[in-house]
Amino acid sequence: ISKDWFQTTKQQERRIMKLTAASLLILAAAPVVYSQDDGIGITNAHSGRRLYAQSNKWWESGVGAGHGTFWADQKWHFVESSCPTYGDIVTIDDTCYEITNAHSGRRLYAQSGREWESGVGAGLGTVYDDQKWILQEDDCGVDERCFLIVNAVSGRRLYAQAGRSWESGVGAGVGTVYDDQKWFILPGELVEPCLDLEALDLGEDCTADAIETKLLFEMDAAGCDHSLEEEVKALVQERDYGEAMLELVNTCSGIERCMDGWYDLTIEGCTYQKILNKVEQNIPGCPHDAATELQYWTSTSTVQGAKDAIADMCGAGWDVLSETTFANINPEWDDDFMNEYVNGKTYLNTETGSFQDTDDGNAISSFRGNEAASTVMQSVPDLEGCALQSIMCCFGRDRQPNDNNGNCAEPLDSSCVNADPADNTNLCFLSEEFGHEPVFPGETEGDIHCHGLAWAEDENDFTAQLKYNNFFFVSLFDHMYQRGYVESTIDSPDIPMCACIEDMQPVSRSDCTQIDATLKFTITLEDGVLTAMPLEDDELKIEFNSCQGTNPSNGNNQNNDLASYVHRLHNRGKLSADTQDAIFDILVGYNQPGNNNNEAACAAAYEDVTGQDYPQGIAITNAHSGRKLYSNNDIGASNSAELEDNQKWYLVPSSCDGGAYAPVGGDCLELLNAQSNRRAFAQANKYWEGGVGVYDGYVYPDQKWFLEEADYNGEQAYFIVNAYSGRRLYAQADKAGTSGVGAGVGTKYDDQKWFIKLERNYEELL
Repeated sequence: ISKDWFQTTKQQERRIMKLTAASLLILAAAPVVYSQDDGIGITNAHSGRRLYAQSNKWWESGVGAGHGTFWADQKWHFVESSCPTYGDIVTIDDTCYEITNAHSGRRLYAQSGREWESGVGAGLGTVYDDQKWILQEDDCGVDERCFLIVNAVSGRRLYAQAGRSWESGVGAGVGTVYDDQKWFILPGELVEPCLDLEALDLGEDCTADAIETKLLFEMDAAGCDHSLEEEVKALVQERDYGEAMLELVNTCSGIERCMDGWYDLTIEGCTYQKILNKVEQNIPGCPHDAATELQYWTSTSTVQGAKDAIADMCGAGWDVLSETTFANINPEWDDDFMNEYVNGKTYLNTETGSFQDTDDGNAISSFRGNEAASTVMQSVPDLEGCALQSIMCCFGRDRQPNDNNGNCAEPLDSSCVNADPADNTNLCFLSEEFGHEPVFPGETEGDIHCHGLAWAEDENDFTAQLKYNNFFFVSLFDHMYQRGYVESTIDSPDIPMCACIEDMQPVSRSDCTQIDATLKFTITLEDGVLTAMPLEDDELKIEFNSCQGTNPSNGNNQNNDLASYVHRLHNRGKLSADTQDAIFDILVGYNQPGNNNNEAACAAAYEDVTGQDYPQGIAITNAHSGRKLYSNNDIGASNSAELEDNQKWYLVPSSCDGGAYAPVGGDCLELLNAQSNRRAFAQANKYWEGGVGVYDGYVYPDQKWFLEEADYNGEQAYFIVNAYSGRRLYAQADKAGTSGVGAGVGTKYDDQKWFIKLERNYEELL
């Protein structure tokens, strides 16, 4: 405010009262550090943002409002000026002012014919009528008076919206009077300090409480006649008490800063690294790095301390967002239900049929398009505390037909009960917890499908904060609702369907989904403490995409692969080398991410952890003809001297599927060829070679067999009997290839007897 404004004429007194008498009483105080000529602050009563006009900028550029440090370009002079003689905005009782920045000399304007942020700025040179303003007193609450700052030509009222920073959200409008159009216009004076900061011993306890106690004692001894708050601000020449106390705390601790004050930051997401990068941009030439600078602003003495403080700050910012749980999809899906679900239980897993156009399916689909993409989902208890920053689901069954995924088909009772998901990996063996047994060579585990997610170590990274959104998408939406994939890979209560990856069994690989989200946060300094809040007019937006990873073996881009995504997180400093190595102990084929049938990786991992050979399959030799059963695209038997790869078989324990000839209370077997991954069958109502073959798709009941002990010239032999058709497998003498290989009923012949070294099977058979 210019000096000539404080003349004592009645006319000038009336103009002063138009600001607010309470605001100007301080002018009569004792000698001050900053004279009134330094200018006064214009602070928005709603958002708390102080208006500024930067030097070396023009017109709309460099005009905005911020929080934190009271900068020189946030100080203004109100200079009385003649009012425009046209228009209907100004009345005879109004006084007009040019609002001139004390630092840059720029005068505020709000042009006619524009709206909101457009046409609002500050200029130099010729004084135009749209650079003249009137002040209209308004009510801002109990004992608080504020003003509307109204342009004398355009009638537009100045505003500074909350949740914005710098130039964003500063403009002028007409029509409805909003709270963000109300302003405090206050002098920014400081008293003369009673104490000498350089001579002051603040002691060893550098907490704010201890410093306040020390200062009160010293002020009393010095006979100070002003408050502690005024003394603190005067000691460090800072108008904001919080920032002033922060300065004293860090001075006591010996921590210095390069930034003159805290700059409000608007960043995408809220993490230590993002804030560090912004601070780095603001301290060119600083003798210390940005990590040290952040120690000052967080009042910490170590990098880890600053990281922890910012983690708490960002976490508090995330906490204000809307949260949802799985019970928002279906009220019955509480924590207990979801724990059962991830362990392969509940009706979602055990029933067979489609989710399309069902209550559950519609609820999942609706949630996917709404809450899952805009709120923060809360945890499943069994998936909390994942030490390796990743979750994996491995599905063992397809329950839904007509979705072009897996091999479930109609009719359900004959073509879906044992349906498999699309095979994208190999289950290798069980973990050390189970003694690495059983082993699952070849396709002995059947077709399974693994899909996972991983997240950054920083708990406030989008990937970490939204990991349960991602889990919802991977498990309930993408795989169960869209594809019908359910149940664990092994029928055991100890093997979950979905779990923290450290609790899953070794597999060759896994597909992967990543979170891509947007949400801006504003980082401000309030009462000396950094705070983070989501930008008021911004919304959390979440997308679910195939993971973009980096092939660990060659550094090339590799998408839709969990190991490769983990490697990219590691390369970006978001996941440690130890965590990556531990994950690769589960995803054993990490170096061949595109290989969906990487049996070699399973074999190498098994031999590495056990020192034993990986099972390769056993021979099934006809006791009478000596022919060894084989499979290529069909089934045959040959008399080769050496055991060929296509003559190696796994006898896979399996259910009997209600076969009419199955042993009462007993289990059945699948005859799985180790090379072709085809299973032998013997259809009902066929004879001899008819209806006998191999197949690698859906496992039908006529692919289930059992062994019946037999004697061949005093040696242990077995009949191989189909549990569905009752036919016994044979391989006739003096035949070759597929000729003479079939299955029959009735009389038991010697060429239906087989030598099988069961003790060499990959899994012990009872």
